[in-house]
Amino acid sequence: MVQRAFQADAAYVGTAMITIRVGSGKQKSDFSLPEKLVREASQFIDAAMNGAWLESQGRVILLPDFDHDTFSIYFQWLLTGKLHSKQRYTKPTIPITATYWSLNFEIVALGELVRLAHDLLDTDFRDTLNDGIIQCAAELQRFKLGFPAYQGSCFYDDTPCGSPTRQLIKDLCAWTSDECMIGSMGKSKEDRHPDFIMDLLQAVTWRFMSSNPGTSPLEGWETSCKYHCHGKEKPCYRKKSTRSSEPTKKRAVPDDTEPQPSKRRA
Repeated sequence: MVQRAFQADAAYVGTAMITIRVGSGKQKSDFSLPEKLVREASQFIDAAMNGAWLESQGRVILLPDFDHDTFSIYFQWLLTGKLHSKQRYTKPTIPITATYWSLNFEIVALGELVRLAHDLLDTDFRDTLNDGIIQCAAELQRFKLGFPAYQGSCFYDDTPCGSPTRQLIKDLCAWTSDECMIGSMGKSKEDRHPDFIMDLLQAVTWRFMSSNPGTSPLEGWETSCKYHCHGKEKPCYRKKSTRSSEPTKKRAVPDDTEPQPSKRRA
């Protein structure tokens, strides 16, 4: 059945747009986004459009360090709330191998998205990505496979020390990676982020040496905000999405003798 709605309730109709330009040289791509939507999501873009920066005059935000594919996932997430990060492994192989490599490629994509989210200072997107990372790890666990520790360093680039994302990655590696995968970290340590190596060492030591090591990050993650960035002052993105997905109440037919209700704000 077609979902019909009131014209006055259409989102972002007639609102100002801004351009986000990603990449550089021949790899440049432009995205047009509703200014209100993206400024509410990104503290970085909100500051850039605040009047003091040159970007607010040209209405173009430059993100040369990110490519079209990465930003398009953020673009779709802003508009739909869906994280289009899944990857397809098309080479012929057994199902478990295809699933493993598909999830590995998705984890690589999530690493780039984490960099973007931190640069944009978008709290809800950061929290969405952290939940997406846990979901990938949970799917790997169904096949008795651990989180790929060799991918851990990519989540440490451009993320601040002590961030929930760093805490999540080192916990996932400590709790789900086997000794062979963790042991391989030392073979190419020059390619690993030094903070990741140190955090992982401490997490593994704590898990196996402490009398109270805590619980796996995979336990109860669907309702936990342990690895979220929003803090106590902001609601979790899950609550926002729940409210936005609730069906709107049916409007009563107005009485001709009563004044007409004002239109909702777009």
